Amino acid sequence: MSNTCCIKVDSALFSKEAIQEALYEYSGLYYVKLEAVDNYFYAYFEPKNDNYDNKEISNFNNKVIDYQIRQDIAKKSNHIRDIITEYAYSSVKKNLF
Repeated sequence: MSNTCCIKVDSALFSKEAIQEALYEYSGLYYVKLEAVDNYFYAYFEPKNDNYDNKEISNFNNKVIDYQIRQDIAKKSNHIRDIITEYAYSSVKKNLF
């Protein structure tokens, strides 16, 4: 694990799910691992081969922020999505019965 990179993420700011989704994007080039210790998550990246660029990992924080924002928006707008879906399928339900 000599080429392993670790990024510390505050669990008060970001959800485990947002971090996992961001980590998944790196799983093609890196072996990824997530650990929870106290109030932090530790994301580990180990390159799968010798041809890697650590600059890619520097974008990890932006990806976590992106996924966290997506989750926050989804939580706030799920009820709207449900209303639209119900309305869209209401005519289908009427025609079936």
